Amino acid sequence: MSTRPTGRPRLFVSNVVSSRVGAHEFHHLVTLLSSRLVEVASRDWEVTWAFAQDEGVRATVSRAREADAVVLLGGEDVSPDLYGATTGYPGESRHHHGGDLAQIAVVRDAVRRRSPLLGICRGAQIINVALGGTLVQDLQVPGHRTETLLQDLNFARHGLVVDRTRRLSRAILDTEVHSAHHQAIDRLGESLLLTATAPDGSVEAVEHTSAPVYGVQWHPEDPASDPGPLGALLDHLRIVTRERVAA
Repeated sequence: MSTRPTGRPRLFVSNVVSSRVGAHEFHHLVTLLSSRLVEVASRDWEVTWAFAQDEGVRATVSRAREADAVVLLGGEDVSPDLYGATTGYPGESRHHHGGDLAQIAVVRDAVRRRSPLLGICRGAQIINVALGGTLVQDLQVPGHRTETLLQDLNFARHGLVVDRTRRLSRAILDTEVHSAHHQAIDRLGESLLLTATAPDGSVEAVEHTSAPVYGVQWHPEDPASDPGPLGALLDHLRIVTRERVAA
């Protein structure tokens, strides 16, 4: 395990883009979520972060390789051409193709190197697309988002159905999750396993069969939520980081 002078492991947090002209409310939400993640992670990790769209593939992969683990955070929809789909679907957001390519490269590199990585919301979708999976472009199932989220920051909440035979299940606490998404994983990518679903069957968590690469669709970093579930996921990353060094 590589460390800074503090002796703590290093965590690289990858956001999509640093600014969103004309989308102030959405950018404010993403910033709040990112700040919460960094706040909780900084208790046990040395945290660095950067923006994949701004830095590009080479710099983003380089930053990821310098860290002991990576977290890919939420943001806009993944570019549909990257999973064989088209534009023009309901609820379509802006796309940041360069950021998508950079984060996809990080996922593939993490799988090759068996390096710990956690994707949250869009991050989970990026994992799936990176490994050849597809996405539901506009989830028509109620209960995964609220129409007033950008105004009141109140997330939808629902339970989980967890496969307790999966490795990631150790880090998924028995509690309601906070949700805000209109897209979801559809066909699983190569070597991904289904770890948890929502009660309606929507994919909520996945993990790689052999690499410590995990994705959750919900938002444990919601500032209004208890930090315990987020802490549990980050602790899982620390555990698999130590296991990787010991192997």
